[in-house]
Amino acid sequence: MLLEASTAEAAMAQDTNAAVMHGLDGQFTDVGRNLICDYIANPTVLPDIKNKPRRHVLTQLTMILPRAEADQRTSEPCFEGTRVALLREMAHWVTSPDGSRMCVLSGLAGTGKSTVAYTIASRAADLDLLGASFMFSRDDADRNNAKKFFTTIAYQLCVYNETFAKAIGDVLNTEYGSASTTKDPQEQLQALILQPLRSIVQSRVRPILIVVDALDECNEDDERAVVKGLSQLIWELPSFKVILTTRPQPSLDPFFGSRGSRKTFHLQDIDDKVVDGDIQLYLEHYLSLLQVQKRYPKRQWCASDREIESLVRASRRLFIIASRAVRYILDESASDPAVQMQKLLHAFTQGRMPFDLDEIQRDFDMNFGRVVFGWGTILGILMATMVHQR
Repeated sequence: MLLEASTAEAAMAQDTNAAVMHGLDGQFTDVGRNLICDYIANPTVLPDIKNKPRRHVLTQLTMILPRAEADQRTSEPCFEGTRVALLREMAHWVTSPDGSRMCVLSGLAGTGKSTVAYTIASRAADLDLLGASFMFSRDDADRNNAKKFFTTIAYQLCVYNETFAKAIGDVLNTEYGSASTTKDPQEQLQALILQPLRSIVQSRVRPILIVVDALDECNEDDERAVVKGLSQLIWELPSFKVILTTRPQPSLDPFFGSRGSRKTFHLQDIDDKVVDGDIQLYLEHYLSLLQVQKRYPKRQWCASDREIESLVRASRRLFIIASRAVRYILDESASDPAVQMQKLLHAFTQGRMPFDLDEIQRDFDMNFGRVVFGWGTILGILMATMVHQR
């Protein structure tokens, strides 16, 4: 589940520490930016944030804003020590006062887009930088279209900031604002976000981050409305920055336009050695003796270096395969991880996958047509696609 925005729970930071974070103009200092980047990339100590808002009570009008319920899929942040360079670069982009205001994180299914998005969102929330977030889902009637997209964002902005809540609440108290909640996405954006917040955020220097995950799981017509709307938002409200994750969709490029030019990260372009190293860290941790004995207290088994190396190769830079492999090996119904490991490695050598990877199959269905692929064929196409996109 992508983290939904929430109000800060900690008290205001001490002014002496906060001064390290902010200059006199309210911008983050270089030291402050480095602290934030360090925390988002690999969290240790939470930096002090100046003037974190206290809890506030929402009005009845804002409480009844139509919104998508929180996504119930469980998510976890990137495993400690992985994706560090990517997270740091994205954190640097978030805190930079200059440059593009939209960041597109693009990658095929299984490359870890949603995990990165969740990591950024949850750690930005810790730092009081997350204004709102939304995860599209093709299986959820409220989340496979844009009918409640901007109303959900507006509601979360009310939760995030009391001044925002009052301004949006005042609009909802009018016939125009109340009627807008059932209008098309463009009208919702104008009435509930752009118009009430325009004067408020004009002088704001700290960024307000919106994270939108899995745009490709939104229906095609509404995808375009979301991209056009977000592009307009960052153009008219420069304090806002947007991180958007999606599978590669060149057809959407014209809808981004030139306003607030975007920065794009292609997960498939990250150096092979970096991704393999991250996957190795992940496998070494979850297949260690300590982790195995959490499932099987009497077992003395852990994965050997050679087995880890084989799994890294078989994962082919896809975190989803590594995570499913761990789940398969530690399957409690099978009761013997050593046997499961051998079955899995044997299946890999035969070009087979002993567990379902529906998400990857759907990705190939969309990109290459509805064809039944063997696992070896999918990997071949996958690698050829990566080479072509470079």
